[in-house]
Amino acid sequence: MSWAPKDESEPGSDSSAGPAKSAGASADESGGRRHFVTVPGTWYSFPTTGGPVDWVRVGAAPGAFAFHPDRVYGFYAPVAVTDSDLEGIRALADVAALVILVLRNCEAVTDAGLLHLNGLTALRALDLSQCRRVTDAGIAALAAALPECEITIE
Repeated sequence: MSWAPKDESEPGSDSSAGPAKSAGASADESGGRRHFVTVPGTWYSFPTTGGPVDWVRVGAAPGAFAFHPDRVYGFYAPVAVTDSDLEGIRALADVAALVILVLRNCEAVTDAGLLHLNGLTALRALDLSQCRRVTDAGIAALAAALPECEITIE
């Protein structure tokens, strides 16, 4: 699976797995589970079945978002995200479909912010490239908490 997001306005994009209309952690009419996400950023998704496909933009945060069981998701945070913003990521600890988190160039994120990611056990890829305030010790602690997650720190 490659991280090559497409904008939702491009041909072939899919907005069927996007924002829900109300907050909460209940099922919506299409079978998706809604969560209110306070961390600013952009959601990308692709179906769990079939061959390799491109990631497509399916929503934005903050706001309510529906996670559908037949899709996997990636979240791309803007560079202005801070440790306190990442506190809101804890609400997604039970979302098995969240497999990629990109915090690239988030220079305000520190080891303290990484502690908020410990519960995201479904993550398979985390991009911390150019997060200059994150230390080797913080990365090691997170790697121990998320052993199935590949952490990129270029």
